[in-house]
Parts: sequence; C-alpha cells; structure tokens
Amino acid sequence: MEKEINLAEDHVNISNVLARKKMKSDLAESKVNVMAIKKAESDGFDLEATDSKGKKYTYYAVSFTTNEMRKALTPDDTEGKPSGSFYNRLRSLAIRMAQRLVILTDSEGQFSVQHFYHSVDYKNGKFTVAFENVMLPYVRNEIKKIGYTQMDFPVLWSFESNGAFQLYSHLKSELFHVKSYPDHTSTQADLETYPVRFGVSELRVALGFVSLEDNDQVYEEASKGHPKWEKLEKAQKKPKYRRYGDFKNKVILPSIQEINERSDLYIDHIYEEKVGKGGKVEYITFYIAYNLDYIKSHVWNQGTEAKEAFIPNKDILSVQSVNPYANLSYDEAKTIYEAGKGDLERINAAIEYTSKQPNVENFVGYVLTLLKKGDGFTENKATVYGSEDSAAAMQSIHESIHEPNGDIAQKVWDKNKSKPEFAEFVSYLEDQGVTLEMYELTFTLSERNREFVNWKKEFHP
Repeated sequence: MEKEINLAEDHVNISNVLARKKMKSDLAESKVNVMAIKKAESDGFDLEATDSKGKKYTYYAVSFTTNEMRKALTPDDTEGKPSGSFYNRLRSLAIRMAQRLVILTDSEGQFSVQHFYHSVDYKNGKFTVAFENVMLPYVRNEIKKIGYTQMDFPVLWSFESNGAFQLYSHLKSELFHVKSYPDHTSTQADLETYPVRFGVSELRVALGFVSLEDNDQVYEEASKGHPKWEKLEKAQKKPKYRRYGDFKNKVILPSIQEINERSDLYIDHIYEEKVGKGGKVEYITFYIAYNLDYIKSHVWNQGTEAKEAFIPNKDILSVQSVNPYANLSYDEAKTIYEAGKGDLERINAAIEYTSKQPNVENFVGYVLTLLKKGDGFTENKATVYGSEDSAAAMQSIHESIHEPNGDIAQKVWDKNKSKPEFAEFVSYLEDQGVTLEMYELTFTLSERNREFVNWKKEFHP
C-alpha cells in the first residue's frame, strides 16, 4: 500500500549528483522532484511504454493523488502563479516537467545532459512521473562512491523561493566537509566553515534560472563534456537577472537569509572575485557551516534521543572527509569506522589505498574488505588483484608512478605543468571546487596526465 509522505517529519536521501544537478525549475517543480525521489524509495512501480516502432520499454514510476499534491504545493510555488483551477495548474506543471533537461556531474567530473523523466502525466486524479532509466542509479542511490545527503522535508518546505531551495540543496551536499560539530560551548563565530565556489554564470544555471531546452544553441553548449556556463547563459532568449547586482540583491542575498533563518545550514559569509579592469564579479564563494541556532532549537531542545540521533561523531566525520572524491555519506563512514574498530590511522590507510586502485566499483565494500583482512592488508596483494604475479606487477606500477624522479609519468606531468595553458587548466579545476594540491593528492600521475590531455582536446583542440 502506498504511504503518503509526512512533510512535517520525513526526510529524503538525495544522491549528491542529484543534489548538485543543474536544470530549469520553479519551486513547485523542485518540490515534486524531491517528493518523487522519496516515493521511489519504497512506493515505485513499473510502467510499460511502447515507442513509434512498437518496441516496448519499462520505466520506474511513482504516483501522487491530487490530495497529496494539494497538501504539498501552494499557488505561490509556481513561477508566474498561473490562474485557473488547481487541476489546470497540475496539468501545466506536468507539461513543464516532462520537457526539462538536466545537467549531471558524475564522479569523474564529466558532465552529461539527460531528461530527468521519461513522462509526466496528470490523469484521472493521479499525478504520475516515470524516470528515465539512465536516472535510476541516482534516484535509488545505487552508486555508492557518489554518496548521498539527507535532507529534511520540514526544512525544504520552509523555503519560499526556489533560489533558496536550490542553493540549500547544492550547499548541503558539501556540508560533510565540515569536520567539527557544535557543542554547548560553541558560538556561531567559532564554528568551522568550508568554502564552496561557483562561477556566477554557473550559479545562475544551478539555481534554475537557465532553461536548457530554450534553443539549439543552449542545448549544444550544455551537451559538451565541460560546458562553458557563460556561453550557455548568453544563448538564452529571455535571460533573467543578467546584471550581477540584480542577481545578488534579488536572489543570492534573500536566499542566504532564508537558509540561515530556517535550516540546519549556515552561510557565514560570501567572497566575490572580480576579474578584469572593470572589476566584474566572475566567481562567488559561499563559506558554509552548521547552523547553531537551528541545532539549539531543533536538536538540543528535543531531548536526549533526538540529540543522539542527530549529532554526528567527530571521528566519523573525519573518516568521511579523508578523500572528498569518495563522497562517503555519514552512514557509510560510520560503517567503515565501526569495521575499523575506531582505529583512525588504519582506517585512513585503507581509504587512501582504495583510492589508488583502478576500477573500484564498490568503494565502501573494498574498504571494508581491506579492514577485515587485518593489519597487513596493504601487503595482501593476492586479495586485491587476484593473483600474486599480477599483484606484484600492479604494485610495481603504482610504486613507479609515485617516484619523485626518473619516472616517465612524472616527467610528462612536469612537462604538462610547464605548458602555457596549464594555468587555465588549474582555473578549470578550481571552477569544479578542486585546488591543484587536492588534485595531486587524490589522483595518480597517469590519471592526472590523462585528464589534462582530455581537457586540452576539449578546450584547446
């Protein structure tokens, strides 16, 4: 039997890929997208469809009654506040959602453009969405190395603007980087912050102000492996908030106020980077932290049980942040922490070791296997690679590429770093929120060289 979402208490686990997606939306669409992901956890069903050639396909779908939609949405949720009955507004909403394209960023930093839904219909009192099959691994959180972020419906439904809703979603998915959690002696000013950096054009896309289905030029740019957000934005027929001053005063600052007043996330301050003689703002960095006022009112005042359920263990948070590219959820980090019996040095070694292995499909499972093998897991090559001979060969390669001198891969990397376009490559990394230091610590030399070559083919053919 279908269970109705409890908007006053329920939470939803959203894949970090979907939390950071980029698509045109209004507040009603954003809410329905989140509701659909929640419903997909347990109340989905298979929906058959036939194409023009008679070939049958099966899609995963979820449905909402008119009553559920009426409880979840208000007239102000829809951009433009269309007139007419609630039923007409639902039909209009279905048409918009069915057309939407979404830009996703995978764990390798590659972009792809997809339709989020195969179909969205409102018929016979039922609002039904069928996910595109390519979206299911993200909707169901099946790609463990990506991780997910828990978001509470009461927080999401407290937002009155889509800008706040989308900014919160993007920033909340980065909050796991903050290692220290508030205690009863903390003040908001004392709390650790973490920087999340956007290009201004990218931020407009992220907050739902750029329609990817606007015209062929927009779609062509959006479909590139690394789209240029400025080109994508300029291709819009009817751009909104083109002037940065308008965007800041009408979207960014009001969104920050909503988030700080109503959520578990706190935006401590922003930093604007100006480029060129005219001092045009091109980048904006949000410094995020836990929201102490929210924790005091919604956690510490709710009794011991709620407090223990909510407050993360600092050691588990440190496990979660060992390798940001692993995108471990808090629950996954907790599982690893418990398997490693709290030995942070050994746990960190297992995570770092796993990060250096090729073609690891189940990151968490790999780490757990290592921890269960005992203290000598780094020498247990047969377990990792399948045979002593292949393990020895692979280990030799890994040792070779990490030698500081005399290695071909190192020489290639040093040569790449000396090229004139390398500074632009570093800027590209920073646009993705990655410093050169983080990049060199996370990836092997061969991976760095390959990424640089791929980037150069894309932007300097």
